[in-house]
Amino acid sequence: MLRAGLLALLVFAPLPFGSVQPWAVLAIELGAAALALAALPVLWGEAGALTGRARGLLAAAVVLVGIGLGQLLPLPAGPVRALAGPTAEGRAAVLGAAAAMAMWAGVLLSSSRAGLACALAATVLIL
Repeated sequence: MLRAGLLALLVFAPLPFGSVQPWAVLAIELGAAALALAALPVLWGEAGALTGRARGLLAAAVVLVGIGLGQLLPLPAGPVRALAGPTAEGRAAVLGAAAAMAMWAGVLLSSSRAGLACALAATVLIL
């Protein structure tokens, strides 16, 4: 299955690079990522596929990707205050200003785009 996927990827990969549509390139990138994820358990479980040093590098790469994915998750306010006080203060100020601007934008302006533009401009001026 991995060989067929790799061959399909090699055959179809040049096609989206002549295209102007971003979805075509995304499809190839997602296919490559899926193949890489499918190959990891095969490489890890096969006895002679990886040496000890290569296994260590693969484990380090998996940990690095895990750290990157973990940073995508937003922290609650308590841990942010404990880890980075100034960041928590800035976050509270921006959220307070955005809430105030959203309230006033809803009262003063009927157009959603105009209200959003005013709220963004006011937030930029506040910061």
